[in-house]
Amino acid sequence: MNHSPFKSPIYRVLAVLLDYPDEHFSEVLDEIRGFLESAAGHTIEDAQRIIKVIEWMSQQPLLELQQTYGEIFDFAPDHSLHMTYHLLEEQDRRRGPALIKLAEHYRTAGLHLARRELPDYLPAILEYASTMEATAAANFLLEADEAVAVLEKNLQATDTPYLVLVSAIRQQVKVDTTETMAVAGEA
Repeated sequence: MNHSPFKSPIYRVLAVLLDYPDEHFSEVLDEIRGFLESAAGHTIEDAQRIIKVIEWMSQQPLLELQQTYGEIFDFAPDHSLHMTYHLLEEQDRRRGPALIKLAEHYRTAGLHLARRELPDYLPAILEYASTMEATAAANFLLEADEAVAVLEKNLQATDTPYLVLVSAIRQQVKVDTTETMAVAGEA
């Protein structure tokens, strides 16, 4: 991760950790941990808490981790990783145009989603944000902050390590926007 093409690699880290754990998932955990431990020069809020989540993930057999992931995110609508779900009802006529607009935005930027993936899927949003400079990424993620806040609140009622990851998104956005304002104030 140290020499990656990502301009905001912490958002890439969070995208990977919040995505469904496939058969290659455990292979990237050590790389992510190494990145977080050696993030000299990067301001990464909650790095130690994220490392603890990685340690928890590393200790889980893949099938158990997949089952836990499904129970948390797939079978509990209040924990959906599809951000428009938290703002608009599933049958709301505004949801379709919002999804189309986001998909077109990704396409224009050169990001191609997997065929089955909706554009409001939080790991996809984070993946896109990771390709931007920190300020632009934070501003883009602020657009989803209301939905991420709802998800964070809903996860607080559970005992899941995934809460740390969702909270880290909001904390990192605050850090990135605060640093931008501080730099602008010095100019």
